[in-house]
Amino acid sequence: MPRDDTELLHIAAGIAACIIAAALFRWIGFLGVGLLGLLIIFLATSVDLNDWRGSGMNANLYQSGIVNDERFTRNERAEWKAERGRRWRASDYALMVGLAFLAVGGAGFLLLQL
Repeated sequence: MPRDDTELLHIAAGIAACIIAAALFRWIGFLGVGLLGLLIIFLATSVDLNDWRGSGMNANLYQSGIVNDERFTRNERAEWKAERGRRWRASDYALMVGLAFLAVGGAGFLLLQL
């Protein structure tokens, strides 16, 4: 099975996050790495909960999403579910990277700074 372009994007984003974490470590220490992990977790969870539809500040957002989902034909609904699965993989990857940074930053801060 050929590799998706999204996998390459995930790898590039992971490498960029590691470079940013290294810079934050040099600047703030383990606390910066932990804060970067918290930021990544917050953003990934926020995007995942809003189902990639935008900000969750609109009270009618969920209702309009359900109404739009019901208008889909069977083929469109299958395509939407496949795309949603790909996006969930992306948010799961971001959550794992964020959790790793949070664990490393938190453990390093507790062991070496306190």
